[in-house]
Amino acid sequence: CTLLSFIFPLFINMPIIRVLFACIAATHAYELGTPFKLNSGTYQPSVDGNPEGLVVVSNGVQFCDVDGKPKGKSMSGPGISGNSAVAFPDRALVVQYNESMIPDFRLCGQFYTSAGVEDGSQFTISHLDAEGLYYTPSVAGNTDAFMVSWARQVSTTANVSLMIYTSDGAPVGDQIDMQAYPAGQGGSSVKVAGFANSFLVCYSFQDYMSGQYVSSAGELLGGRFSIIDGSGTQIDVAAGPMAYLVVWRSYNGSEVWGQYLGFYGARIGDNFRITTKGDWPSVTSTVTGFQVVWYWSGYAYSQSFGEAGGLLGGTFMVSTPSLNFSSDTAYHPVVGSTNSSILFLFGDITNGIYGRVATGLPAL
Repeated sequence: CTLLSFIFPLFINMPIIRVLFACIAATHAYELGTPFKLNSGTYQPSVDGNPEGLVVVSNGVQFCDVDGKPKGKSMSGPGISGNSAVAFPDRALVVQYNESMIPDFRLCGQFYTSAGVEDGSQFTISHLDAEGLYYTPSVAGNTDAFMVSWARQVSTTANVSLMIYTSDGAPVGDQIDMQAYPAGQGGSSVKVAGFANSFLVCYSFQDYMSGQYVSSAGELLGGRFSIIDGSGTQIDVAAGPMAYLVVWRSYNGSEVWGQYLGFYGARIGDNFRITTKGDWPSVTSTVTGFQVVWYWSGYAYSQSFGEAGGLLGGTFMVSTPSLNFSSDTAYHPVVGSTNSSILFLFGDITNGIYGRVATGLPAL
């Protein structure tokens, strides 16, 4: 794996490979379905998918088929806060803050079977200090484990914490608390993605964006590294079969950027600008690469990328002119995928959560 992580960045930057990605892009096009109202949720949604379907979390937990249609009834999540995250590699893990328990403020979790049935009881991931500001948690699954990550900001410092569970739901060791970092006025964010038997934790604070690889056994693999030589915020990350794609918004601007990373921290090419007008980017891996979605001036937009570089088609509007959402109440758009479809979620507090499915993914 170490040799592959060294060779792959060289391979992917060869001119012939770039030409190949350009040819793929020329023939790539999605078929966008009609937007539909998924629910009247009043909380920021999160979504993840696997070959069999998707899980959407907002006011409750809803399993859906590959077309985004609900399967069964919505279930209660493990918390009551809109700060939620979900991973669905096979069985699903949903994590949420439970703000009703103050002063016993907790980050809670609940496992679900692949069929959409609660698997075991709700459990506490971490007892939290009510002081400070907690940012939306993140969760990812790989072949043998789940990792939960969250960030807390108190005054001018921020901490990143991690907890790992086996695929059967057993905790792996104790909570991992990474050192404190300076936190800027732009806020802090942390996201995690999993591949094979390891995870990549990405976090953005005031003056830099950093990454840390962690094994499924909880071992820190190498040291903290810089994702870019600069600053950013609103970070997200997804793992594909050949690389990770990290996306973020510029710290003091409205540009959305991306950076490919190998599985051991090597940058693949330079960071690149996705759009000059974007906010709150989200990314998921697809059968052909990655899908990025972002919000701007009332609407959600998206762009496809290859597995390790290259645009696939052009930027398109996910929402429609008739579905305009105020920046004051709009949700951050999110995206999840199956082997045959992509589900975009967008909306606002007043109008609820809308979904739109993209199909017609190129055959591999």
